[in-house]
Amino acid sequence: MKAELQERNGVRRFVVTRSFGSSTQKAYVPSLLALLLLSSGCGSTVQFAEKAELLPGATDDLSTPLESPGTNSRSSSDVVKSRVPGVAGSRTRGVAGSPTGGVAGSHGGRATQNPGRLTRGVTKNEIFIGFGLQSDFSNFMASAGFEFGLGDQKAQAEAVISDINSRGGVLGKKITPVYYDLSTGRAAQDPNGTQQEACTAWTEDRPVFAVVDVIPHLSRPLAASCLAKHKTPLIAMSPIVLRPRPVYARLAPYLYAPTQPAVERLVPKWMQRLKASGYFEGWDSSLGQPSSRPMGRVGIIVVREQWGSEVGDIVKNELSRYGLEGVIGEFSGSVTQYSAQAAQTVPRFRESGVSHVIDMSGQIGYFTQAAESQHYRPRYGLSSANRPYAGDNANQMRGSLAVGWLPAYDVSTADDPGTISEAQTRCRNIMRRAGQNTSDRGAFSSMLDTCDGFSFLVRAVRHGSLSASGLKSGAFSMGRMESAATFRIDLRGSSFDGAASLRDNSYRTSCNCWRYSSSKSFGF
Repeated sequence: MKAELQERNGVRRFVVTRSFGSSTQKAYVPSLLALLLLSSGCGSTVQFAEKAELLPGATDDLSTPLESPGTNSRSSSDVVKSRVPGVAGSRTRGVAGSPTGGVAGSHGGRATQNPGRLTRGVTKNEIFIGFGLQSDFSNFMASAGFEFGLGDQKAQAEAVISDINSRGGVLGKKITPVYYDLSTGRAAQDPNGTQQEACTAWTEDRPVFAVVDVIPHLSRPLAASCLAKHKTPLIAMSPIVLRPRPVYARLAPYLYAPTQPAVERLVPKWMQRLKASGYFEGWDSSLGQPSSRPMGRVGIIVVREQWGSEVGDIVKNELSRYGLEGVIGEFSGSVTQYSAQAAQTVPRFRESGVSHVIDMSGQIGYFTQAAESQHYRPRYGLSSANRPYAGDNANQMRGSLAVGWLPAYDVSTADDPGTISEAQTRCRNIMRRAGQNTSDRGAFSSMLDTCDGFSFLVRAVRHGSLSASGLKSGAFSMGRMESAATFRIDLRGSSFDGAASLRDNSYRTSCNCWRYSSSKSFGF
């Protein structure tokens, strides 16, 4: 065995080389651990910080062991450091203070299928789960014309984790969270950079078994692709990013969206419900009111980096079935550039005869602000991905219709349809016991996403095993899952997206509010 010091991305690490007969194996390890290994004659399994290379005899598709069963795991007080020095708010919160305790619906005590062989992010007694935070999220949303935040995301996660652990954890293992905090400024100005940092933190600095995500920035393509490359499952709970089916196929089996629908499933039902509600009729986009003139073109807003061309084509093709022509409006780059791009899209839509606008970007606030400043008032077709109730521009929202599958995103607390499941009641009680304010609509939506994300993970592992293939088989075999956030979750045996029921939602000028048209849900 030999060890040599190497530097990568400004981080110095020892490379330990061990020989096994005619073969050799390299691993990147902290300097102290390298010295210990050399002094002990290599009698310990090392932690892989840079690569997911298999140890001799390992066969699982996620089986790069971090600790052997007899090795103590890293302390839960470890902190994953941000790789952006000198940026305010860039220090990442680590694996801090998860109370001992675990989730409604978790089942402890069951042994893993291969108890002597551990998966990356799993030790004898713990399972490490990544969880993204975005401090000062309310400022980010205010820049897009929305007035809400997500509450104390870390406290919400720890409330759920404590409940899970108190019920036996995941197959008898305690969940230990690994937090990564993206400050609003960094996430808005350099979304790709912050996605890469988070991925590095969870795959190299403190490797985790899976990541549960409730904030939009970590659901975007780069983070999802990076985690998949490192064979780390992502449970994506934010509905703001809508994905087409090929994305799930390309990243399988490392991307799950239990409370979201794939674009190919959503759009046909969405357009059908808009048609049934009288959306595709003449509209005066200067006055913001019905018109006797023929229906104009339909503007489709997408984000280029969020599979814009694929998503836009799906919507355009569906509109063509109704004899309508779609015009694409595209946002690109960082969120801080969207306002300028929206201001440029408005006159292009107007000149193209666009009277109706369907948003697939989740960033409709930038467009409505620009449209109102230019006295352009098309009729909007929205969805849960837009969080309709949070927009307060009455002139822009006149006549708007939507479909929704997430009540806490669709309507305000005053217009809530009531408790949708026992899972929602359990989640609310967990959060209240932890001192969280469940009457704050934005925070409550984050709480529900957090409950469902961890519940999905626990349930899928219980039906499968602690591996990527086991998570997949468990997710597809567990059937319908009772959800705290959405009307119905059903992965249908082969789909990585689970939302399966929606309702009609409409803007009411009388109260400047959004309300479901009825209690009837439509499966899709």
